[in-house]
Amino acid sequence: MHTALWDDLGQASLSALYRRYPTMPITIRLCSSQELKESMEKGLIDAALAIQPSYTPDQVMHELSPGKLILVSTRADSPVMHDRFYVFVEYSSEFSRLHAAAYHSAGTARLSFNSPRQCLDFLLDHGGSAYMPQEMAEPYIKNGELHALGGAPEFQLPRYLVMTSILDERVPELARIMKSSSGLNTTG
Repeated sequence: MHTALWDDLGQASLSALYRRYPTMPITIRLCSSQELKESMEKGLIDAALAIQPSYTPDQVMHELSPGKLILVSTRADSPVMHDRFYVFVEYSSEFSRLHAAAYHSAGTARLSFNSPRQCLDFLLDHGGSAYMPQEMAEPYIKNGELHALGGAPEFQLPRYLVMTSILDERVPELARIMKSSSGLNTTG
């Protein structure tokens, strides 16, 4: 599972799978996109939650509903641009490209993470602002520890389930469970 997907999709999906398949062995690994791709190619894993899908002919890709990345801060009056306490989270090369285009004059963040969970922990301990998955940030916004910054660009976080063709055939409801966990309507 890509590190960026654990908090917003991974936990809900794991809970649903664990309830539905109480005897199925499940191993959770948080990895980069490249590590997921290599593990799938080597046959080390049968399924992956990814944000940059890369699959081979013997694999099946299911698009899940995208997540939303919003700019949050520990200070309600943080500037959207040129915040010296801004922390960058590297979700994917596509996000990095879109972010660079939206913030081309903002300079480079002093600190960056490849995991939104690590970034959130840092923000809560030290303050600052960062783009976070909306589902992850919402409880902290509700209790006042974080503030959504209005007027900031919003970004989509694509989410995909990539699995072996064999697993897709043997457990076809797996894709439905994952789509349901991601908020995607599966009735059609």
